[in-house]
Amino acid sequence: MTGAVLALDIGSSSVRGAVFDAAGERRQLAGRSYAHRADRGAAGVFPAAGIALVLREVLHELDLTGVRHVAVSSLWHSLLGIDQDGAPCTDVYTWEASAPDATLDTLAEHLDLLEYRRRTGSYFHASYPLAAWWYLRQQQVTAHRWSDLPGWLMAEVLGVEGGWSVDIAAGSGMWNQDLAEWDAPTAHAVGVDLSSLGAPWRESRPTGPRARTFGLEDAVVIPPYGDGVCNSIGIGAVGPTVSALTAGTSGSLRVLLDGDAPHAPFGLWRYRLDDYTGIGGAVSNAGNLLHWIRGTLGVDDPLAFAAGEPPAFDGLVAQPHFAGERGPGYSRSATGALDGLRLHHTRSDIAHALVFSLLATYRQLTELTLTAVPTVSSFIAAGGILNARPEFAQLLADATGQPVYPSDADESSLAGAALRARGRVAAWPSREPLLPRPEWTSAIAERMNP
Repeated sequence: MTGAVLALDIGSSSVRGAVFDAAGERRQLAGRSYAHRADRGAAGVFPAAGIALVLREVLHELDLTGVRHVAVSSLWHSLLGIDQDGAPCTDVYTWEASAPDATLDTLAEHLDLLEYRRRTGSYFHASYPLAAWWYLRQQQVTAHRWSDLPGWLMAEVLGVEGGWSVDIAAGSGMWNQDLAEWDAPTAHAVGVDLSSLGAPWRESRPTGPRARTFGLEDAVVIPPYGDGVCNSIGIGAVGPTVSALTAGTSGSLRVLLDGDAPHAPFGLWRYRLDDYTGIGGAVSNAGNLLHWIRGTLGVDDPLAFAAGEPPAFDGLVAQPHFAGERGPGYSRSATGALDGLRLHHTRSDIAHALVFSLLATYRQLTELTLTAVPTVSSFIAAGGILNARPEFAQLLADATGQPVYPSDADESSLAGAALRARGRVAAWPSREPLLPRPEWTSAIAERMNP
């Protein structure tokens, strides 16, 4: 591959873009945050048009001269309906949307859930676009076709005749991982015509005035990648001996393997991608939980206890599922909760109990990951929490009971998209690993079964 690569990262709260030269060095960076939730409005559901505007602003800020390829990292789970004119006829539904959960029980009557998970590697859970499809059907909403957010953005902003990529389809809850095609039994149960999904697209060139607006008519747009995969590639966490460990707004553990991989145990997902098989666990509450602790409890530093001895909780048990639960339980009824709260407990006690329960979730997912891929012997950690609070990497080492290498990568999802487009993987982190502290590892393990 010759020429520069434009990498885009479409997230749940921002859009970022960067230009990488032929040597792989980042030469430019631009980004915009966007607010898509009104006060007390539904999380995870928002209009698509505003994100298209933000993406255009980012592209206008960059000098795209010499760009020959466009690589996109995107939030993995999204859905919107498109009308005959190519315009959105629904809002965008993402993994954070809770409304679709209300109708999932009626869909369960039409599916064998064990067979569904075996075929799709996914879960019967509101975080998947599957739930949004069924919810919209119950609302009698129809669409000419159904798209993911990055596929629609590439058409709307760059004029690409695209659709779903294999990566994004694999995380939809409607994709047969072994056959590498839309899962017909699931589509039939949901009432989605397979023709409204289309075949996954390959490389495509932008066309028309939209492409000329940004001087990209000679560039090739590569089908979007899931942001988790890009993050793994961007920090060097690829192969059977290493797992990515992320802590941003949400979190995850993720192993990328060449070729096929065994079916994952309950609590982990399994997606077959274009060039990898991914096995991992999703954490719904991480940075968003810390944000809630600071804003609602008024505890300015929820991690202040990390340098000392493990705290004693005197019977206080917290459930951190403020944004619901994905891995490992995928409970549709999970919420945040406190048990054993006494008059002598303080706001800091509550904050520490919530953080410990978050760490216990990472511990549970680690044990499942080591069961699925026993060759994993180390972790590479990255994400917004670690950028702001490096000591959280030590807590992750304590939680996993494994050596954790803090990543020194900057904008790892952007870098990973550019690297994957060139068939490369980032180098191993240069920092020394953080080793687990036995007393902390034991204390966190105890929180798994309080």
